[in-house]
Amino acid sequence: EINKNNGISIVAADDEDGDAFADNVGDGENKVSLEDHRVHRYGSTNHNSNSNNMRYKSHSHTDNDLSFDYYTYSMSYQPEFCRLVGCSSFREEWKGQLTIHGLWPSRNDGTWPSFCTDEKLDVSLMDEMSEELNERWPNVKSSIDSIDHMSFWNHEWTKHGTCSGMSQKDYFQTALDLFLPTPSIVLENHGSVVPKTELQEQFKEEDDTSSAGADTTLMVCKYGYLSEVQACYKKMEDGRTGKRMSCPNGATKEDTCGEE
Repeated sequence: EINKNNGISIVAADDEDGDAFADNVGDGENKVSLEDHRVHRYGSTNHNSNSNNMRYKSHSHTDNDLSFDYYTYSMSYQPEFCRLVGCSSFREEWKGQLTIHGLWPSRNDGTWPSFCTDEKLDVSLMDEMSEELNERWPNVKSSIDSIDHMSFWNHEWTKHGTCSGMSQKDYFQTALDLFLPTPSIVLENHGSVVPKTELQEQFKEEDDTSSAGADTTLMVCKYGYLSEVQACYKKMEDGRTGKRMSCPNGATKEDTCGEE
């Protein structure tokens, strides 16, 4: 549901075009909607497109400014992604557990470095890590036997990982190790509405490395529906991730739930 008073939606739409969104308006303050999406798109129409295949190629453009200040750790709410974009299949457990989108070097002013080197993805490493990747960081658009199955991780590595200064193994393992269990309030209230601040606070509590407040977590909505949860992590002197931190002002533009 869309909540006009700083609310978040994790709701069901009755059609694929978003025509029903206007009919799903919440009336509580600071609420997050956890209603079920009854329509999902299975199978992407772009799996074999040129744009997807390009992800396997090294990028000739690299960012000249490799500096960054902290890490954004983004997790996707797949019921919403599958409804809007399309998934090769849908897992029931996604209703109660967000999955990794990426680990992104970020700057305090809201910008970020990207495509920092031409280092290609090590496909053999992805094969070695495939079990954990498919569980916590799945490519939901492509099935395991698809030729495009590596495209998602290739994109995350070439655009973001190459700017981290970490090796590929360290980059992917760091993201996997940061995996945040989704608070039980999400599954328990699936099909209902919960307070935004409560959901933010519970995501903070799921990480025992955090000493900051609920502003360590940003709620990202598309068309009023919860799409992603982002957490901010300190950048250590060696470039690796540190403890959770309050997200800088430049990042809060991503905290869009309740603004639509």
